[in-house]
Amino acid sequence: MSNSFSSPCDYKITVYSGPNYTGDSCVLPINGATYSLKATGLSKIASIKFESPDYAISELAVKLYNTIPTRTSDLGPERGSAWEYYTKDTPDTGTWAEAKCVMAYAYFAGGGIAVVDSSFAHRGEEPSREILDTIDH
Repeated sequence: MSNSFSSPCDYKITVYSGPNYTGDSCVLPINGATYSLKATGLSKIASIKFESPDYAISELAVKLYNTIPTRTSDLGPERGSAWEYYTKDTPDTGTWAEAKCVMAYAYFAGGGIAVVDSSFAHRGEEPSREILDTIDH
């Protein structure tokens, strides 16, 4: 009897320092936290590889930031200038390889969030975003 639920270990996002999935690599935690480039141990993020089971109920995504984000939410108009996101294998991130920060998260294919990515609107003053300098596996 097969299990119809995906286990967290069935999902994996690996970032590479070289294009075409070459060079040093780092497996990102899929937890919605924002990590500095230093935390990955890489000099840059030149390619991204996604792995999920065929029966996956959620989709994976990575956001790359070319500046260190200070707000907890990412504004739509800033996409393409302050941040960019990826949901498919990307052999070459182009100019985004020089990103300063990275976030990995999952969302349900039907639209709901599976792993919260801290992008919810807040009432009143928005708290600042924590940038982590280490990845605990």
